[in-house]
Amino acid sequence: MRSKPDATSPAAEPRGPGAGSLVAAVARCRADEKFLAAIRALYARVDATAPARGWVCKACGACCDFAASAHRLYVSTGELALLTAARPPHPPGPTRCPYQVDARCTVHPVRALGCRLFFCDARAREAFQQKYETAHREIRRLHDAAGLPYLYAELTAALAQLFPAPPC
Repeated sequence: MRSKPDATSPAAEPRGPGAGSLVAAVARCRADEKFLAAIRALYARVDATAPARGWVCKACGACCDFAASAHRLYVSTGELALLTAARPPHPPGPTRCPYQVDARCTVHPVRALGCRLFFCDARAREAFQQKYETAHREIRRLHDAAGLPYLYAELTAALAQLFPAPPC
């Protein structure tokens, strides 16, 4: 799912054929409105799944604290294209989501697939693991169908590449 062990914060690495520069890949995805609309439609279908199974996000923001939750959020190029339409309000760092302000997500409507299927309750995480895998395969298929580069990267490392800190 979205969780990976908190041993290190790997750099955003290209995965898959035709993967190139992260910045260029995200720009290409962002330019294809039909592709972005397809990801939004997939998100809407995923969002309908959790409440139907009795799971509801309490919007407490605990899962956005990567250090406390001992996980990392991985995202695809298309997900980054949606997320990065808005600059993060905080500089990217490995310990928390830079889109979180207080306990609230500032990009909730376009939050990543992992955010949509991650719940504080471990039983929900287990229940939605297969749903994540299925939906992620669909995201990959959307990239392929649109001829857009697919990269899978740890969120904070990817954001650091997309929004580098200004030189001192």
